[in-house]
Amino acid sequence: MLKIRFQGTKSDIQWLVNILEQEEEICILQVSDAFVNKGTSRYVRVYAEVEKI
Repeated sequence: MLKIRFQGTKSDIQWLVNILEQEEEICILQVSDAFVNKGTSRYVRVYAEVEKI
């Protein structure tokens, strides 16, 4: 299992999660809610747990 931190705009992160969900060799176990980064309102961070099938 991998724990991954994504940082970017909400729409960019959702775009990437959608692509990962389509991959046959990857299983997304969990995606956290978006957390606001200090100092900027444009970017957020999201944590995901994925594993290889």
